[in-house]
Amino acid sequence: MSNSIKLAILGLGTVGTGVINLINDNLNELKRRSGRDIIITEVGTRRPS
Repeated sequence: MSNSIKLAILGLGTVGTGVINLINDNLNELKRRSGRDIIITEVGTRRPS
C-alpha cells in the first residue's frame, strides 16, 4: 500500500466528522477515480475524550 493516499483529520466536530463520513460513504468512488487506497491515518483533537 505504499501508493495509498494518507489523510489526517484535524478536529472531530461538525466539519471533521462530516469529512470522515463523506470519505467513508464515497470510498469506493474515490478509490476508483484516484486509483489508490484512501487511508485516514491520524485524527487530532483539541481535547482528548
